[in-house]
Amino acid sequence: MKAARSVGGELAYEPSDASPRLVAYSVLALLAGIVISGVIVAGVLWLVTPSPPAIVPLSPPAAQLPPPPRLETTPEADRLQIEAKAQAMLGGYAWVDNAKGRVRVPIERAMKLLEEQGWPDAQGGGAQ
Repeated sequence: MKAARSVGGELAYEPSDASPRLVAYSVLALLAGIVISGVIVAGVLWLVTPSPPAIVPLSPPAAQLPPPPRLETTPEADRLQIEAKAQAMLGGYAWVDNAKGRVRVPIERAMKLLEEQGWPDAQGGGAQ
């Protein structure tokens, strides 16, 4: 190994070391290679990527209705209508099976009949 040269009394680099100019050119060449590689990759991706499909609207035209079931537009009114129908069924009289003599009676009346006559059982006892 050679001894270090002194320039003006200070130690300088060894003559066997790489030239600073050569190191700078190598770094620039490396950076240029990275940029060129990126451009090549971008070009290949541009060539192999299919074109995007035509834009399709997310909602159907106003004249065309979607298939059922549809969303509720007025849930409060729908709920009130369902509850009114249920109350009419629970609070009114109607035939369930006319041939067998079965009727629908209001809940309060059914509870009183059950209290008076007892629970119908398979042996024929109780209310019929």
